[in-house]
Order: sequence, then C-alpha cells, then structure tokens
Amino acid sequence: MRPIRSWQVVDEAHRHGKPVAVCGELAADPVAVPVLIGLGVDELSLAPHAIPNVKAVIRKVAHNMAVDLVKQMLAADKAGAARSLAVDFLKTKIGLDALSVAGA
Repeated sequence: MRPIRSWQVVDEAHRHGKPVAVCGELAADPVAVPVLIGLGVDELSLAPHAIPNVKAVIRKVAHNMAVDLVKQMLAADKAGAARSLAVDFLKTKIGLDALSVAGA
C-alpha cells in the first residue's frame, strides 16, 4: 500500500516547520486515527459529534504502537488488508470494539 507516500509528506512538512492537519471524515474515523498518529499528523479537525470516539482512541494509542501499525500497513499488498490491520489494531491493541466503529 503506497497512498501518496503520506509518511514522506508529513516528514517533509515537519522539516520545513509546517504542521500537518487532517480534517473531515478521515479525521473522524476511529480506525484511521491510529494511522494518522503513526504517520505523524499533528492536528485533526472533525465534527463535534465525532470528538468523543476520536478522543477515546487517542487516549489509548501509544505513538510507537501507531508507528508499528503504519509500517505493517505500508507492507500490505492491498488496501483491504491494510484496513483490516487497522481494525484489528483497535480490537486487540487498544481494546476498542471495531464493530461499533463506523466502516469497520
């Protein structure tokens, strides 16, 4: 999986002293939040109704675990396999029921 080389985009922005923010549905997706943390995204902007779920994920995600998840996802050969890794991460690593998460 190589989506727009997200890791390099974040690193390059940080190298130039620029924060990286993600907004909208991706920022509000609890499955995506550990991935965004692992990529080094600095800020999330989302609708107020999504904040409790996203905060619950953020509180439980260790940065090093999120980085490891991203490395595994980048090695996946298909997007569906990568998303499955993220859903499994929610269930097993941080103890959230991915079935209650939209899109899981």
